[in-house]
Amino acid sequence: MIWRLLVTGMERMDMGRKSKRKMERQKAKEEKMVLSESSSFLMKEDYAALRTNVAFSLPGEGGKCIVVTSSIQHEGKSTTALNLAASYAQVGKKVLLIDCDMRMPVIASRLHIKEDEEKKTGLSHLLIGECKESDAVRYVEKLDIYMITAGMIPADPTRLLSSSEMTILLDKMKKEYDVVVLDCPPVNIVVDACLLAGCVDGYLLVVQHGKSEKRAIASMISQIKRVNGNILGFVYTNAPVEDKKYGGYQYGYGRK
Repeated sequence: MIWRLLVTGMERMDMGRKSKRKMERQKAKEEKMVLSESSSFLMKEDYAALRTNVAFSLPGEGGKCIVVTSSIQHEGKSTTALNLAASYAQVGKKVLLIDCDMRMPVIASRLHIKEDEEKKTGLSHLLIGECKESDAVRYVEKLDIYMITAGMIPADPTRLLSSSEMTILLDKMKKEYDVVVLDCPPVNIVVDACLLAGCVDGYLLVVQHGKSEKRAIASMISQIKRVNGNILGFVYTNAPVEDKKYGGYQYGYGRK
């Protein structure tokens, strides 16, 4: 038997209001997750601790290029990449954030960058020569960082990330910026993050409490080691209060 649902105009309006409220709540939640001057003391200290540990893991002069990735989706890698970049900016570093997740990019929407702008001047456009570097790099005033969005989703992101153009771009950016943070797709889903091992300084691996499985984490580590990637450590997200390393902060950091 086939049941048909008839929705009246009033019901449609009610559904629309509920959908709008849901979107507003989601937007407010995402904004709260982005590190800023108005963020809580604990959140600021948490990322300061992460920033300090990363700095000690990458001594020496010159710009540093850091990949932030995870084993699977939705473990907090994009939030970590964005907030790590913002944390560096808060101590006076010139920072570039690049959304290298050209499959499921989220950073542009998190920062409310207009879709029509983002889809003309992102990383994918830059790597194939459809826009200039000056068009692709934008300044995010509220976070005091520079960023390159992912752009239009290409047919073959892997080819673009493994191209000589990507290597040249990162080499140049490391000379122009103190810190370059790359938000890359999960290692166990696609090979994209591993392709950058030869032109980055290290990997931060995000694992989520209650979600990341030991087998998946082991596979992620194995794949990065296979390409001689430098694993800086782990960011432990969504930890319960009793497990948080820094007195109740939202994130913990651990060297491998």
